[in-house]
Order: sequence, then C-alpha cells, then structure tokens
Amino acid sequence: MRFNSVAASEAGDYFQVLFEEEEDNLEAGYFLVQCQFEFPDNGEFYIESNDTGLCGHFEVKTATLSRQCLRLEMPSTKWKIIQVHFATDQAGYEELERVLCTMFEDKLRHAHRDA
Repeated sequence: MRFNSVAASEAGDYFQVLFEEEEDNLEAGYFLVQCQFEFPDNGEFYIESNDTGLCGHFEVKTATLSRQCLRLEMPSTKWKIIQVHFATDQAGYEELERVLCTMFEDKLRHAHRDA
C-alpha cells in the first residue's frame, strides 16, 4: 500500500495514525491504526481501511518503522505482514515516530537503527 500523506494524532488516552492517498478525500484510499489506553483491550489495535477486509481489532507482534515505510507483523491474521509506504516531511515523520512509540511501546523497531 502506498500513501501520499500521513497524520499522527492523540487525544487523551487515544492515539491514531492515518495514511491517505489524498489528504482529506474520504473517497480515496486510506489505512488507519488506532489504540487506546483507557480500557483493557488485550493489546489489540483497531485497523481500518477502504479495503473492508483489513478492518477490525488485531494483535500486532512487531511494528517496524523506517523513513518511508511502516511494517506491521500480525501472525494471527491471514495477511501475516502489512507494509504501508508513505511520504511525509521531516516534521511529519518525527510526529509519526513519537505517536508510534507511544502506541506500540516495546513492539516498535526502527529499521534505520536496527539494520
């Protein structure tokens, strides 16, 4: 999957990352990852996409972030691995990294640091 924009945000105990083909176009392709810390959720993340087959609550074993890609390893799903390629500027990447560090905690790896 390839997206031209990414937005990372938080509101209280809720965090999300939204990848979009076209920013603010609800008809274009998108991929959303959300988590919350308010209620116990067995460590699952909510994933939503314009591809309805990719929607639901899922366990993510490992998330790997590089400057242009987020890779989610989800062994209990039929996909096993989802790779999301994205474009963003340095400030957008730093905000993405900050939010993902909070969301995934010790499950987040950095491809450029771990390689």
